Amino acid sequence: MAHRKREWLDLACGLVILAAVASFVQSAAAQGNSPTGDAVVFTDNERLVGRILNVDDAFIEFDSSALGKLSIPRDRVSKLERSGSNLPLLKESPESRLPAVRGKALFLAPDEQQSALANAAAKSLVERNVSQGGSATTAPTTQFAHKTSVTVGISTTDSYVYGTQSQVNLGGDVLLTNNQTAHVCDPPSWAGSLHLSGSHVRSWKAKSTANTTNVYDGTLLEENAFSKKGPAAYYGIADLASNNSLGIGLQQSYGAGLSTIVYTTECKTSAPPGYRLYVSVYGDVRYMHERLYAPAKPLNLAGIRMGEDINYIVLGKDKKPKFSISETLWVIPTVNDIHAIQGFGALRFKVPITSSLSIGLTEEDDFLNNAPAGKRKNYSKSSVNLSYTFPTPSAK
Repeated sequence: MAHRKREWLDLACGLVILAAVASFVQSAAAQGNSPTGDAVVFTDNERLVGRILNVDDAFIEFDSSALGKLSIPRDRVSKLERSGSNLPLLKESPESRLPAVRGKALFLAPDEQQSALANAAAKSLVERNVSQGGSATTAPTTQFAHKTSVTVGISTTDSYVYGTQSQVNLGGDVLLTNNQTAHVCDPPSWAGSLHLSGSHVRSWKAKSTANTTNVYDGTLLEENAFSKKGPAAYYGIADLASNNSLGIGLQQSYGAGLSTIVYTTECKTSAPPGYRLYVSVYGDVRYMHERLYAPAKPLNLAGIRMGEDINYIVLGKDKKPKFSISETLWVIPTVNDIHAIQGFGALRFKVPITSSLSIGLTEEDDFLNNAPAGKRKNYSKSSVNLSYTFPTPSAK
């Protein structure tokens, strides 16, 4: 019996030692797979582990073990941790908006860091006095970009009962994005998106047949900049759409084109403090195959899409968005059939509730000039939207 107890004791000791060795090996492997032990601590106390590549007066270049290489706006970060030492970032007072020497100081000895930062602070203060009122450059306050993000939305419009007439409208959409830039001024690098949406509208009167409208749309977009020095980019796009109100059984379109930002307040050296404004334009050539409802016949079309987007964001005193108004317009004149022109317009009002949740109002109109007989050429929709984005943006 004593011999058997000794065997069990030896076995237990062996298992404990084996578990300790396995834990040590796993920990070492995890450290080996991560870029380094550096970390970024955000203003909401969330912590991201990886390797600090560079720091200047506007951005922190960071290689995350989970999300890849990122450009993080400095005003989203409260502290940097490098090789076991904590390096707090100064707050947003004009004296603390230091030039790029702050990034270089991270790689100096502690006493050299203090000297470099002190000299930079003095230089910043002199520049502020010279500029009459301290119009120091403010770091852009854009959202932190994840490697991949998902936005899920639900919408309802004009669901009511009025006298003998009733209507119910339900809809939703999913947006998946990948490699989106952390800042609007950064050129896109193979940025992709997939947007799927659908809505179901049912209206009827008492003792009559209900009228049902189903709208579905799916768009895949891949975009890449011509160079790292400008916003001009080229893109490929594929789109599938169906709208029984317009008489579209299924429309397929595939194209390639160019896009650029023609105006933005974000890329200026002295951005206005109370708002942001972006204006972008795009154009592409595309092939379209339309399968319309009878009596119309299927069509093969060549078209040129021309469009623009405007986004206006109002900021609060904390520099966070209070609300935004955006507008989209595009038109596709067709080369081989002048009657098949189509267009789209949308006006959106959006209010953020949290960093991930927002509510908005949307007014949209689709136009199809060659709609089949008995179908409308215009389809308009007003909706209330609730959208949620995940993972939650770390920088608020």
